[in-house]
Amino acid sequence: MASNLKALLSSHGRRLIPALIDEIAQKDGNRPFISIPVSSKLQDGYADVTFAIFAAAVDRTCWWLEETLDRSRASNVLFYIGPLDVRYLILMVAANKTGYVAFFSSHRNSLEAHLSLLDATNCSNAILAEGAPAVVKQILAKRAMDVSYIPNAEFLLRKDELPANYPFQRAFDDAKDDTFVVLHTSGSTGIPKPVFVTHGTFASNDAYQLIPSRGGKPTFIDFLRGKRLFVSMPIFHAANLGMVMISIFAGFTCVLPPAGPMNADQVDLIHTYGNVDGSLCPPSLLVDIYNEPKYLQNMVRRLDFAAYVGGTLATEVGGFFSHKLKLITLFGTTENMYFPLEVHDKPVNWQYMQFSSFLGHSFRDSTQDLGELVIVRDSEKSLWQGIFSTFPGINEYGTKDLYEQHPDNKSLRRFSRRSDDIICFNNAEKLNPITMETIISTHQAIESAIIGGNGQFQACLLIEPKSYPANPAEARHLIEQIWPTILEANKDCPAHGRIVKDFIVLTTRDKPLPKAGKTTVQRSAALQLYAKELEALYTKFSSSMQTKTTTQARSSSQQRGLNIPHTQDEQIIKLEEDDDFLLPDSTDGRIERVLKRVLPSILAHALRVVADQMFDNGASPFFYDSTVPSGTLGSRGSGSQSHQTLPDAQLDKLGDPRTTISDPIKNAPLTPPSKGSHNTDTRNEMLREGLYSALANSTFLPNVADDENLFNYGLDSIQMVSFIRNINEFFERSTGLKNAVHSKIVYENPSIKQLVGALQTAT
Repeated sequence: MASNLKALLSSHGRRLIPALIDEIAQKDGNRPFISIPVSSKLQDGYADVTFAIFAAAVDRTCWWLEETLDRSRASNVLFYIGPLDVRYLILMVAANKTGYVAFFSSHRNSLEAHLSLLDATNCSNAILAEGAPAVVKQILAKRAMDVSYIPNAEFLLRKDELPANYPFQRAFDDAKDDTFVVLHTSGSTGIPKPVFVTHGTFASNDAYQLIPSRGGKPTFIDFLRGKRLFVSMPIFHAANLGMVMISIFAGFTCVLPPAGPMNADQVDLIHTYGNVDGSLCPPSLLVDIYNEPKYLQNMVRRLDFAAYVGGTLATEVGGFFSHKLKLITLFGTTENMYFPLEVHDKPVNWQYMQFSSFLGHSFRDSTQDLGELVIVRDSEKSLWQGIFSTFPGINEYGTKDLYEQHPDNKSLRRFSRRSDDIICFNNAEKLNPITMETIISTHQAIESAIIGGNGQFQACLLIEPKSYPANPAEARHLIEQIWPTILEANKDCPAHGRIVKDFIVLTTRDKPLPKAGKTTVQRSAALQLYAKELEALYTKFSSSMQTKTTTQARSSSQQRGLNIPHTQDEQIIKLEEDDDFLLPDSTDGRIERVLKRVLPSILAHALRVVADQMFDNGASPFFYDSTVPSGTLGSRGSGSQSHQTLPDAQLDKLGDPRTTISDPIKNAPLTPPSKGSHNTDTRNEMLREGLYSALANSTFLPNVADDENLFNYGLDSIQMVSFIRNINEFFERSTGLKNAVHSKIVYENPSIKQLVGALQTAT
């Protein structure tokens, strides 16, 4: 027994994932590897995928790749983008076994970002799946690629007709520096860069299990062994992929999220039906659960622990969780996966991290008593320094993350901020605002522009005008004037960093932005100068997205001035990413409920009032602020150019890339229906055009057809905030009713056609 344990320990840090999966499948095939939803309805529960079944799915995909792909192509990189399901994991391992490398690009990337990454990876093979994001067709229209369609997950995971094993016999020393998967940075500057994560990088995370045997303290990996962990981030995101791969080494089971946008409603269902011991979430999702009393109660009652990664957690929220269950702070980067963090016992220290000394790191003095985490190459600690496998040509790696030392325990550090201009949102996304600020500042009406949002759920824009507006009307006019330039800055920005109109603040004459020299704005000082205004902005939106129950439950915190944001991005999220787990491919954690008891009765009344006003005024009040430009509405549903190398039938699977909805033009009226046409068709058309108006005024979506899934075209939780607000402002202006519609109805009815039907049915 002792010799077996010694042999097992000696292999840690020198194991290759494809070989280890095959080994476990042969020796302990019934051991659960991951757990996935049984159906799209989470109440149906979860099903475990054993190592035997997963290994068979990998082999089945290996043989499919052999039969499908042309090995004469120069590049071995396989671009994959599809529904966020288990096929990401299957293809990643199968590609490695067959001599290819999978490349995952975030769903939230702009078209330019996708194309740049494909260029940087010299990728010519695209593996697609039905239900892939609509941007795929735009990519194929711009870049010639060989396209293949991967079979569905059910086929790959089937238990009958098991395939022959596809052998993988590489030695660790031969493969350790080879790429295991290609991910990418967060795209924080607008154009992300590929990250070639090696076998050795993942192996260093495996080696963390050796630390206790070498005299160190156990890390989070030892804590997780034998447990079931729900990982809420998108499956392509480094925080998710990294944790799933670590689970293979360490012997715990990852419970995966459903394929759609992640939110607090779904997390609560997973806590109820997923048989989980703990959850790994971005901070904003924990905030969302904290603000829903019944979800909070369910989580505390069912779970033993919670972990968060990707940003800072509000003190009140973390303090509550730390006294109700074990709260663990994790940290990592795409380039290194997770860092070896010890799990300490004192709840009061939940914000602080204790990095194992085996990482070979130091905290270099920066400013304001903060230290930057720097990893220095050390031959005696090379086993745990995966960063130098990803970047073999460097001798030290500065993370640019600044940490504050614990006042009483010098071994504990708390994340403070970045040393560069990177903004870290609380939904695990990041943004470098420099490129956007440069574009925005070129407008002739703007003196300076600064983007903020650190620790919040959404970016904000602070504008210093060259000529200060004299009244609110002039301020609105100024924003409309500069809006096209902001849209230009948004165009190539990752989805999580785009500016929406509701998050623009104009500076005042008496508080000019502080500058170094004549022109360079001092970022930190500027944001601090307008801290109260920005806090009020976020508080306004946080409050507007709360349900009545939540508002009552949180009134004491609001009276104390606590600003707790209420939206969670997709993971999509920008887990997108994608970066330091400050990842992807986030989603809305604050899914609101339709007012089931009042909506049916108020909507009929609202529509009657709207119709009456239309007939009296000759214009639709749905366009309460602005409307879609002439010619835009009429273009919905039109076709677009197909990629010449693909059959039309395959292109049909991908949807149409259409022109982006232009910025709405004020007061452009619709032709009103004739008097007396108070019928269902008229009301449906009014609802339809009203929804399109709200969509155009609050999102960056392509001009989608009535039956297109808005989420496939890029609708996310940040845009959802403004979308719902615009719809509700119409109801308030028309009927006096406030917060009549909530975002849950969009998630349940994700196309314009479905939304119209759902609202009309309610009457």
